[in-house]
Amino acid sequence: MHPGSVAAFQLEANLRQALETHAFTLYFQPVFDLSSEGLVGFEALLRWHHPNHGLLLPQDFLEIAQECGLILPMGWQVLEQACAQLQTWQQRYQPRPPLSMGINLNPQQLLSPDLVPRLRHVLDQYAIEPLQLKLELSGVLESMSVEDLHRRLQRLKELGVTICLDRVSGLDLSTTDNEMLAAVVDEVKLDPALILCMESEASLEKVRTLVVAARRLNCQVGCAGIEDGPKLAQLRAFKCDQGQGWFFAKPCSAAEIETHWESHNIHRDEFSSSLNAPAIILNSETQQSQLSLFGRQSWTIGRSTDSAIVLPDRWVSRYHAELQCMSNGDVYFVDLGSGNGSFVNEQRVTMPVLLKGGDRLMVGQTHLEFFMPSNVSAIDETPSGGLPSPKTVLMMQSSKLQGEVWREALTSQGLSLIWLQPNVDLVQLLEQRTKTHQPLPDLLLLDMTVIKPNPYSFCRWCGQEYQDLQIILTSGSRTHVPASERQWAINQGAKDLLSAFPEHNIFGNMVDVVTKVRIVLSTLGMEPSEQTSLSEVLMSIRTSINRATLH
Repeated sequence: MHPGSVAAFQLEANLRQALETHAFTLYFQPVFDLSSEGLVGFEALLRWHHPNHGLLLPQDFLEIAQECGLILPMGWQVLEQACAQLQTWQQRYQPRPPLSMGINLNPQQLLSPDLVPRLRHVLDQYAIEPLQLKLELSGVLESMSVEDLHRRLQRLKELGVTICLDRVSGLDLSTTDNEMLAAVVDEVKLDPALILCMESEASLEKVRTLVVAARRLNCQVGCAGIEDGPKLAQLRAFKCDQGQGWFFAKPCSAAEIETHWESHNIHRDEFSSSLNAPAIILNSETQQSQLSLFGRQSWTIGRSTDSAIVLPDRWVSRYHAELQCMSNGDVYFVDLGSGNGSFVNEQRVTMPVLLKGGDRLMVGQTHLEFFMPSNVSAIDETPSGGLPSPKTVLMMQSSKLQGEVWREALTSQGLSLIWLQPNVDLVQLLEQRTKTHQPLPDLLLLDMTVIKPNPYSFCRWCGQEYQDLQIILTSGSRTHVPASERQWAINQGAKDLLSAFPEHNIFGNMVDVVTKVRIVLSTLGMEPSEQTSLSEVLMSIRTSINRATLH
């Protein structure tokens, strides 16, 4: 017998023994929501601890398993083990929402008349909701017609499981046949080989085309092979839904997953928040406007008023570029396929660029600068230079104009200001900062109309949980606040309740504006800067305030 035949015969014997003794094992690769970087599930990956050859990957033995008729029982064993493991994790850690488990379904399983009964039995046995089980199929179009595949997938769809087409790279989703197929498919998972080559313009355009086609057919888009930050940033900009790869986590044994889960919490934060937030600075002839990149994962830059950063520049596309904030604090600049291109430090952007403090950006004909502040220690609040750190005001205002006046006035006095979007959950934000031992702001300047559930409940809660945290409320758009209401706010824990600046004539009563700013400074134990008269600062921004385009 030929040596190669002997080796194959021996491997077949080993395979049969491993199947009988349940010697195959599963590794699990975490799958994350690309927008929040939160854990949503796992993909089960088959491994074999061979007695002589060590840990073997599927490509080392699946072909022989196929030839000797073991691929079907091997697939049933994987299904059983993966569902048992998912039940264990659900009961032990009770993740919310429940996690999914992805299993590669081979064509023989799909053709088996036992498939649906087996799936129903396993789901019942391990108390798994059908949607939690994701069946991933690759190469199925090579083994059956579209009509036959559609009929078989329809039976699975009726069972309620999630159906995923795996390793999609050249599938033309625009054809009639594949539109019919997509009607019973929940997710299209892009081929990792395509993701790994995204630096190539052709591959990048292919990914973009596949994502657009999948979206048109109401399919979720998954990605495997995410190896670095630029690829993640680009896929997020394409609005892909889920992803996995070594950038997040390598495939691990169940024991390794549990060790990490219990000691570090495998869930990534929904976003990495820091009061020392990075910012984007717009330089123009009349002003310098600054927007803190805080409270969300992405910031679209474009001419459209729907953009997070609106640039009234005819050379800028409606949706020109995007800033992607990662959970580890990194910020990437992504061009969205704009006609006129985007530049970082005079270099045209193709793949996303990791930004550094001081980087110069050009979008259309508009010049921007990326600002990355130094981290401030939660223990030692004095930098090495010996100068005290600036006090921080965290502001939330529903009115853009009210916020701009506060921003210009307070930053002119040397304060560090973070301007939050009105939809940020303040309770969650403060709890997260406490949990991660990050410094809290010195003052909250909050529009009472946007605080949930209501401003006074929030003030009382802060008084119990954060006794040193000072709060000043503002009245939304009301330019008059009765003395009784102001006193009530103080009784509930606020330092003051200030009426709004009159937006129709915001600088008509400069004394009123100065008085309100002085109240904030006094609450912080500060006086107006000796270098600059507060009135002069406010007068100098009178023109530029109404021209601001960042929000």
